[in-house]
Amino acid sequence: MTSSKRKHKTYTQQFKEETVALVTEQGYTVIEAAEAFGQTKSITGHKVLLTKPAVLV
Repeated sequence: MTSSKRKHKTYTQQFKEETVALVTEQGYTVIEAAEAFGQTKSITGHKVLLTKPAVLV
């Protein structure tokens, strides 16, 4: 068997900021922003969550 590694995508900081801005500033849903940039919703959602301040309960 041949082992093949999956290629890990890397995104520029500007790309990440633009993706997050669609959700936080322009009212897109995470799914809409992910589709607009060809990403998965989990990657986009994670980026958005990282920009929000932590909520202490």
